[in-house]
Amino acid sequence: MTTSIAAMAHGQVLEAAGAQLFGVMLFLAAAMFGLLGLIDAVTGVNLLGKARPRPWWAWVALAGLLLGWGVKVALGVLSGQYPLWS
Repeated sequence: MTTSIAAMAHGQVLEAAGAQLFGVMLFLAAAMFGLLGLIDAVTGVNLLGKARPRPWWAWVALAGLLLGWGVKVALGVLSGQYPLWS
């Protein structure tokens, strides 16, 4: 996921998605919260308080993580990068 986040920071979206799809989603979420924090600091409007974590966020994050790894493994098996039989 580190490779994916670093690629996103450099604007290489396709490389990031190829490394780990969940890293792209995590980067976008971090950027969104950073932007909300900046708006909060400049305007004084408590946007971060309204976007506080809720229990269902953990389930969504876990599902996204598992889906990201599932896609990576499935693509690896289909391309032959992760052969099932030697």
